Amino acid sequence: MNNLGEIIEHHKQFLNFVHELSKLNEHVLRQPMQEGKWSIIEIIGHFQPWDQFIIKQRLPFIFTNEEIPPSPKVEEVNATAASGARNNPINVTLEHFITTRTQLLDLLSSLPEDVLYKQNFYDYIKGLMSHDLHHKRVVEVFLNQCGNS
Repeated sequence: MNNLGEIIEHHKQFLNFVHELSKLNEHVLRQPMQEGKWSIIEIIGHFQPWDQFIIKQRLPFIFTNEEIPPSPKVEEVNATAASGARNNPINVTLEHFITTRTQLLDLLSSLPEDVLYKQNFYDYIKGLMSHDLHHKRVVEVFLNQCGNS
């Protein structure tokens, strides 16, 4: 599979994973996975602002010679997103994630393969994919431990 195909397939599979999580009951989605750690819904909620960041602050710049804007402070974005996911209805958090990730998938699907190699974009996207997979593994371990696999 080419690199762009790999990226597209990853995002499709991750969307399917979140669709499956949406079938869990609210208690499971809101339960912290460990003391002092996020719940499943908080994990899902924290992806949306980063996907939005890629859409608005990374993708447009790979076609230009303009300087790429700096990244926001990770801890602040994550804390705000987790708080929103804690306080919003489950379906709102899920819908925001699915809508934004689908938008990102559509944009990535429309890119020519050679764009991946501009400004280390492929390495950047691969890092984000690894981040997705890390959280997916954490969620899967939690669900196996509580019998919701």
